[in-house]
Amino acid sequence: MLNFTPTQSGEWSPSLPGLDRLRLKWVVLVQLIVTILMVGMIWTVHLVHYALFPLVGTESWDAYEHAHVDRIGKVLFGPWLLAFEVASVLILAAVIGGIYLAMKPAESEEIEA
Repeated sequence: MLNFTPTQSGEWSPSLPGLDRLRLKWVVLVQLIVTILMVGMIWTVHLVHYALFPLVGTESWDAYEHAHVDRIGKVLFGPWLLAFEVASVLILAAVIGGIYLAMKPAESEEIEA
């Protein structure tokens, strides 16, 4: 069962079964680092690899392109997977946070005993 209560400091993160409360600040920091890493990789491919494509020649293009895709895919897969997982956690936290806010009685409403 999910726990929909905020921490004593007022911060909210889901308490999932078997896990301590998620530290969303750290999740966001990891997302920022992975995003910067991915942007760097993208610029490297655009500025270095794509610029070298014309030098390959038509005879060896197929082998070169296949090797390039195979190798760059192995380099990009880890950071891409981590970015996907972190984004999934952030989306889950946002959805659960919305459910919590929807279930929470409005502060203007007084609960009658």
